[in-house]
Amino acid sequence: MNYKLQKILILSAFAILLFAGMACFLPPPPPRTGPIGRPPIGDDAVSPLSVPNRQFPEQHARVNAVAFDPTGHWMATARADGKIALWDFLPGHLLWQSEDGSAEVFSLSFRGDGKVLASGGKDGAIKFWDVATGHLSNSVPAKQGEIRSLVFSPDDRLLASAGSDHSVKIWNPQSRELVRALNGHTGRVNSVAFSPNGTILASASSDQSVRLWSPATGELLHILTGHSESVDALAFRPDGLQLATGSATVAPLSHHGGYQLWDIKSGTEVATESQKFAVSALAFRPNGRELAIAYRGDGGYWCINLIALDEDRLLRRYVAHRKGISAIAFTPDGKWLVSVGHDGAIRCWH
Repeated sequence: MNYKLQKILILSAFAILLFAGMACFLPPPPPRTGPIGRPPIGDDAVSPLSVPNRQFPEQHARVNAVAFDPTGHWMATARADGKIALWDFLPGHLLWQSEDGSAEVFSLSFRGDGKVLASGGKDGAIKFWDVATGHLSNSVPAKQGEIRSLVFSPDDRLLASAGSDHSVKIWNPQSRELVRALNGHTGRVNSVAFSPNGTILASASSDQSVRLWSPATGELLHILTGHSESVDALAFRPDGLQLATGSATVAPLSHHGGYQLWDIKSGTEVATESQKFAVSALAFRPNGRELAIAYRGDGGYWCINLIALDEDRLLRRYVAHRKGISAIAFTPDGKWLVSVGHDGAIRCWH
């Protein structure tokens, strides 16, 4: 072979190896940002999840519930393994975690003074926790199957619980005695909520209905029908004039449901551009102008839509969790929205 040609070939091969080696050390291209497709993607080109403003340590089990004390300083969460945790919300510090983890917990509610936390779960007991110490102070067998939801009344004189045995029960939280049982649902009761003035109690059931009761007398005021799936979520608008309800059936190959808005006085539906997705949780911003809706979006990811109610307009969409969203809650000042999910994540949106 010609000496000059051989030299050229050797130099060419060396140059190719040199450039290939340098390519290994080049920085990767910048990630794409902004919305891509529908629903919008967050700030990460690899994952379709939106990037939360804050995130608490990932839990080792599904997180079922979240609740804030009236000041917004303390946040309580409950997990599928029965553990309840209290967090100092703004710094994000864990203050205590319950030792009792014998049964899955589905629901949490703070008493108005923030000193007592009530929980309900799979073992059918209503438990009362000392917020300052994390100690279990009392436990009441509700005798209504699983406690799927519970809530203190605004004046703290009553506590309502929803059971898997189709019943709603009203308790005196001071004496721990049953005040009355409300019967009529023909399926598991999934959620209960008091109106802001405490004069109405709403219950949502897998029988596809919502019932409005007088907690003072036990009188049935309205039966709201219109959902074609199990009704899982309830939220009163802060002015007490409207109620938001959400339904869902999530099957391996389909997801159906939606949310509806109701006029409390007449018991009639308010016209909205209701999305037809599996809705798992609802929360009003404390100013009453915005509604957060957690639902299963396209591709199996779970999203949160923030809607301006007076305009019936979508303000923001978060692709929030890889698996189901169990609960959402606004802080009392309305500055933060917190979502908890089956993926063990506790995420904060600003």
